[in-house]
Amino acid sequence: MDIRILIWDTDVVWTEAFKKVLGSGNMDCHEVDTLEEYKRLAYTSRYSACVLGMGTLKERVAESVSEENHAEFWENVWMRLNNFCWLSPVPVILMTEKQDDEEEIKALRNGVSDYIAKERHSGVCLARIQTLIKIWDSPASRNEPFTLDKTGHQLIVGDRRIPLTSREYGVLSYLYANFNRAVNRETLLEQVWNFSGRENKRVVDTVVKQLRGKLTTTPYEIRSVYKLGYQLQKK
Repeated sequence: MDIRILIWDTDVVWTEAFKKVLGSGNMDCHEVDTLEEYKRLAYTSRYSACVLGMGTLKERVAESVSEENHAEFWENVWMRLNNFCWLSPVPVILMTEKQDDEEEIKALRNGVSDYIAKERHSGVCLARIQTLIKIWDSPASRNEPFTLDKTGHQLIVGDRRIPLTSREYGVLSYLYANFNRAVNRETLLEQVWNFSGRENKRVVDTVVKQLRGKLTTTPYEIRSVYKLGYQLQKK
């Protein structure tokens, strides 16, 4: 199976049933239980998409904000969803219990690549995910500074393919998600590897040095921004 899907949904019964649906489409599924586990796998392994349960996201928010505080609760739901999508190197598919047009609009505006109700026919869900992955993996379909091949861990610039290590891929994915914005070492350590500590900052510096070497012959560079960190930009 070449297509691998991450699933983060606490609905165990639905997840098991949906894994069989995806399996019928030659997709290999891997379940995660926490955001930290998702980030570790998404940035260091080869996956094509992430299926996120809306109920799971709401449960995560409810740990810090009561649903009784309706406005604050939903503000946090959309904020976390937006952050989750920004950090994800692969498309995020939000699965909900029932179709809600207003919720779908907000979800799409906050970064999800697709919004699918669990009540939809399983065949429809499978077809939409297959189509999304096909579009996402096509360099010609997106107006990007370059393309990151998630399956082969490669940087694609024009007709050139530059191989990346898993660490290089993780750092470049995050810098790409924040294109033209400075990202500090602490953030890269936390978001890409879930590391912390002064000694681990050297890991980031080493990977950035390696990436700079691979970007030399491309129109892009990683610039050091004083007291802020690293910024991916066009030369």
